[in-house]
Amino acid sequence: MKSHGPKSLLVVHRGVTLIEKQIRTILAVYPNADIVVACGFEGHKIRNELYGQFPVRFVYNTEYETSNVVYSVSLALDACLPGNILLIHGDIAFNKEAIQLTKCSSLLVALPQQIEAHKVGMIVQDQRVTMLSHGLPTQWGQIAYLANDELKIFRDAITKNKASKQWFLYEALNYVLHKGGTLRAHQDAHAHILEINRPQDIVGVRQI
Repeated sequence: MKSHGPKSLLVVHRGVTLIEKQIRTILAVYPNADIVVACGFEGHKIRNELYGQFPVRFVYNTEYETSNVVYSVSLALDACLPGNILLIHGDIAFNKEAIQLTKCSSLLVALPQQIEAHKVGMIVQDQRVTMLSHGLPTQWGQIAYLANDELKIFRDAITKNKASKQWFLYEALNYVLHKGGTLRAHQDAHAHILEINRPQDIVGVRQI
């Protein structure tokens, strides 16, 4: 994108930034959600954009240059109120149907063309995810819901395992599967997401 700031602050439609659109969609589905925004590079800009406008809290990964996504998630988990969690990557636009996957621990399946083919995909058997990796035909929509045993395994992994500081999120989810957790592959024909990778992607956000 050659952006000069956080991608989440890109204006996607009529003065609305990507992160504003995300928060508005979340609150439309879950009006009592406890939203924690994990910030890294120039996180103060995100806070300044949102502070006072939305009921959200912020955590700051000051080690963003030497850590990875899971470390930011661990900071957010420490700040969250008790309860199940919905994890959403900060560079995607999505509609209401895309985040309605809270019946059991689940991963959103992306529809064709919503996520680039080289990104993280899933092996799915009988509607259950058995592994996540790059280049698999069933694409992960970069949204995960964790509850019960799966949330406990996930939380323990990223708070007690020092190596997890360098993990991508899909690696932490693979750990959950390795330890016996069950993640359902959630598919919804009306769920739409769009990963923002190129300037032309912003035009597509207006259709979501």
